[in-house]
Amino acid sequence: MALFTKSDTTSKLQTELDRLTKKRAALAGRLVAAESAAAAAQEARRRHLIESDDIDAGKCDKFVADIASASADMTAIKDALETVDGLIAEGRAAVTAARESAERAKRAAEIEAKAKKLEPMIATAESLFDKLADVLTKIIDTAEDRDLVLREYSAIKGPGSPLPAINLVSAALAEALFKSLPDGFTVTMSPTRTFAAASLPLMIRRDGGLSGDLPLDTDDGQGFRPLPLSGALSANLVDLLRTAASEILAGDRPLARARPIDDEGDEDTDPVFEHRIAVLTRPIRWRDAAGEIQEHADSSADLPELVIAAAKLAGVAFDAGTREAAEQLELRYQRGVHHPSLKLNKEIVTLDVKWPAPGKMAA
Repeated sequence: MALFTKSDTTSKLQTELDRLTKKRAALAGRLVAAESAAAAAQEARRRHLIESDDIDAGKCDKFVADIASASADMTAIKDALETVDGLIAEGRAAVTAARESAERAKRAAEIEAKAKKLEPMIATAESLFDKLADVLTKIIDTAEDRDLVLREYSAIKGPGSPLPAINLVSAALAEALFKSLPDGFTVTMSPTRTFAAASLPLMIRRDGGLSGDLPLDTDDGQGFRPLPLSGALSANLVDLLRTAASEILAGDRPLARARPIDDEGDEDTDPVFEHRIAVLTRPIRWRDAAGEIQEHADSSADLPELVIAAAKLAGVAFDAGTREAAEQLELRYQRGVHHPSLKLNKEIVTLDVKWPAPGKMAA
């Protein structure tokens, strides 16, 4: 009968593993004693044969018996140790699997709880949005286009035709959203860096992601079909959370926090470093946590936090989304399009990245 089964709890598995570990220590002690007894019997026999003028057959037989007994003990103990080592390896694997299973269940429950918490929030957002849409529609109907004097303006063409009420209300709504949720907008700088444009991209669920390419209506009905706010939020958030919870629980999605245990029963700590986007002004070179040399050109880059910190300290990187980063990208554009003869500084900067010791790396 197997000592470790999937139905056992983590604590039960750990208790059995601890028992086997103690058993192994006791067997190792007995092996040392048996080896010492065998060596002592061998030495006693050798000394008797060398020092005695009259060889005592009885003593020799006893020496042989002692040596044989000690050797038999050694063989039996070694065999037992081999078996116990196998059981300990099985136990460690079982404890690791049980810990991962428990953590997967916990993580899946946390994600499901988050999904449930979002549902009433989404329902509230839908209700408020419907009311807002009704009010905005009434505002558009109430305003008379002939009384509106705001015109479309272009930095290049100047003032244009007067805008109808629906455009003015849409612009006001976008302005309010930009004030409240600026990170949701895409901001681009003009080639001359004299003004910027902000837009809220319309994206749909497609091929497992979000795409800004909206398919046209087709005969098979696969064209763009926008959802109401509650449907879009549920599809973009709740459904994805529940898919993640299901995959984590089933073991189909990696769980970074599940780690094997080492020979002493402690958990290993594998290094996991957060990455984010930065804009480089010069090519950089650094050694990664494994000591391997890495390089990256002067452009937007997805880099570990520690590398970005070292690059910023060296004065050759800016956080993506900042004014400095935008200016650097605009400078690259200007030199590449309008002044190709003006070359950027391509000299590689070697960074001194301070990686934490292996035992102190965040898991």
